[in-house]
Amino acid sequence: MPLHYDTAIVAIEFRCPLVLHRIAGDWRKVGLPATIHSFRSTVEGRMFRDRALRVALVLVGLMFLSGVLGLLQYNNPSKAWEQMLASVYVTLGVFLIIAAFNPLAHRSLIAFTGWSSLVHGAVMGVQAVKGVIPHSDLLQAATPMLAIGVVFLLLAPPRPTASGTG
Repeated sequence: MPLHYDTAIVAIEFRCPLVLHRIAGDWRKVGLPATIHSFRSTVEGRMFRDRALRVALVLVGLMFLSGVLGLLQYNNPSKAWEQMLASVYVTLGVFLIIAAFNPLAHRSLIAFTGWSSLVHGAVMGVQAVKGVIPHSDLLQAATPMLAIGVVFLLLAPPRPTASGTG
């Protein structure tokens, strides 16, 4: 099964069955696949997903912008790698906040952020397990990067169809 926003709907369904009952009818009577399709195709479902994506874009953008402090350590040559990484993430943070205003127009940026965060988290996870970097980085850095990747890929706007709808 490809990683897609359908997975998020399943998670929502098992956590909020009463809300879905109001949106899509009694999910026990119609079955899980019918409820997922109904919830995804409802205006409420699309609005929830769009709002969740916008919130995630702003929160992650602000988190990445907080890395600007790493840029201020220009006197320490041993922190040069932190400055380079911080400059990339600060720039990405600015564009994620801009993307929150019109996520559909910034689908490729959202996908890039999701996939690059997954890869970054996976590499850090392997490095932490093998002892290349401190084990504390597994929870402090790898896990949040993996979470950002999963959230962005699950909430990414769908490809526009020929009829112009998502």
